[in-house]
Amino acid sequence: MSKLGIILSILILFFVLVVPVHATHQIQYRAPDSITSTVGQPTSLQVDIKNAEASPDTYFIYITSLLPNEIQITNNNITTQVLNPGDMVTISTNVRTLTESDNIITFQVYRSGDSSHYIPITIPVKSKKFSLPDFGLAGFLQIAALATVIFLLVSPKKNLISRITN
Repeated sequence: MSKLGIILSILILFFVLVVPVHATHQIQYRAPDSITSTVGQPTSLQVDIKNAEASPDTYFIYITSLLPNEIQITNNNITTQVLNPGDMVTISTNVRTLTESDNIITFQVYRSGDSSHYIPITIPVKSKKFSLPDFGLAGFLQIAALATVIFLLVSPKKNLISRITN
């Protein structure tokens, strides 16, 4: 083998054995496909992160939104405890939409010691202006009956009788 061949072999061996190759994150996660939020009301958002690496690791999660002036995110910087292989942790935050504009929230999951690469978890946020309380059909019928009684009591009887006879 020539001197050039030996030098190339040594260099290749050096890069294979000494220069680390960046491995991709080995995590699994469970997140909602989307969430719906009422303007001004806090909405809970949870994402489960599982360490699928062969060794224990800690994760840093940074939570952002596409339109940051239209949504508030509480607890947007989270560091997990050490997760052993196969362990899972639930990341919780609250979001409050400030406008009716739809938005996208991104969880950027970084491994400890690797701040240059992350796994993005994106969750669309649908925003609506109003929300009726969950009082069901019976509650709705009670409100309709109460509104009818108030209307009949408040409106002058003369006008009521003339409306009925016409």
